[in-house]
Amino acid sequence: VFNDVFQHLPHPERAMRAVRDRLAPGGLVAINLPIASGVFYRTASVLDRIGMHGPFDRLWQRGFPSPHISYFTQPTLAALAASCGMEERWRGFLPSLEASGLWARLRYDRTAGFLKSALTWSILRASIPVLSSMSPDIGIQIFTPARTEGPVA
Repeated sequence: VFNDVFQHLPHPERAMRAVRDRLAPGGLVAINLPIASGVFYRTASVLDRIGMHGPFDRLWQRGFPSPHISYFTQPTLAALAASCGMEERWRGFLPSLEASGLWARLRYDRTAGFLKSALTWSILRASIPVLSSMSPDIGIQIFTPARTEGPVA
């Protein structure tokens, strides 16, 4: 299981191949991660293009000990997996935002002051019902090694 980890890996294709090589026949790997097709990423991208870099930098976790190195959509993650000899078995979404743990996540960014964090928390907390009707931001996909015909070289 890669739980909010895959986007931090410097060589995701190497990781996918390593998983493929280590899974038993019929074994599964689950990957959940923020996706570039979600409302937060798309909104932050637009803001970044018009000069408001803060939200996009926060999504990429720039300046954090373990920043995001890549973003995927579900189709691009499936294509990466296929190129590494994996087959997608299932895909779905997790909630974009949950109230539980939100304050702690916001306060992890020590560059944001208390008042900014409190304002951000208030806005995000109030937006949870609206966000549930928009493009999800967290994808989850399950892969297994691709079936091969004949002996494997």
